[in-house]
Amino acid sequence: MRFEYVLPPRSSIPEHVHPRQEERHELLSGTLRGCVGGRERDFGKGDRALAPPNVPHAWRNPSAGEELRIVSELRPALQLEAQIEVGVALARDLKTDRKNAPKHLPRTIMLVNEAKHEFYLTAVPRPARVAFAALLGALAYVVGGLGCGARPVR
Repeated sequence: MRFEYVLPPRSSIPEHVHPRQEERHELLSGTLRGCVGGRERDFGKGDRALAPPNVPHAWRNPSAGEELRIVSELRPALQLEAQIEVGVALARDLKTDRKNAPKHLPRTIMLVNEAKHEFYLTAVPRPARVAFAALLGALAYVVGGLGCGARPVR
């Protein structure tokens, strides 16, 4: 999966791990400060940054005034591409019912359940991640039984 995105000044992506994916970035403009496996380094235009599978990494734009443009790749894509597409569609269609509950909550539960093994945030303790994954799996089982899919009608 390959995509281009912009990180605003002083924004960051918290430390996380992709157990089965390699994450690559090619710098188009700005500065990327990366911390991969505990080693911090700055990358500039034309540089490439790499985080191997199962290695903790974090990224940020240290600039106070310049956007950071990068082309990113995740190899292999696994389910992430489909999950991003569905997530964007759900976010674009944020609606609530008469009780102010999100209309797409069942689909969101299914989507997050599918993604739970693709990456994790290192700041969340393992027991909490395991408990959340179990709860999410149970909710997805119930929601799936009700016939709610993860992918919205386009």
